[in-house]
Amino acid sequence: MYDICVEKLQSIYSVTLKLPMHQLTADVNVFSQLGADSLDMLTLAFELEQAFGVIIDDGDLEHLYTLSGAMQLLESKRQSLSHE
Repeated sequence: MYDICVEKLQSIYSVTLKLPMHQLTADVNVFSQLGADSLDMLTLAFELEQAFGVIIDDGDLEHLYTLSGAMQLLESKRQSLSHE
């Protein structure tokens, strides 16, 4: 369903948020369940922008709380880029 590589996304989350990979399931909320804070989320957004060549707006940060939300957001952003 997603063109975004799940393993790459998990790796970025793990390194950026300093969390073990086994905790990063598709629907775990890294903000409320795993203790990420707002600065972590901004750093994560920057890392994802660099890795996937997209721009993540401040209003999109809540989509990054879960891997599944991030996959959907990144796929949508990449599709938008391909239609420009």
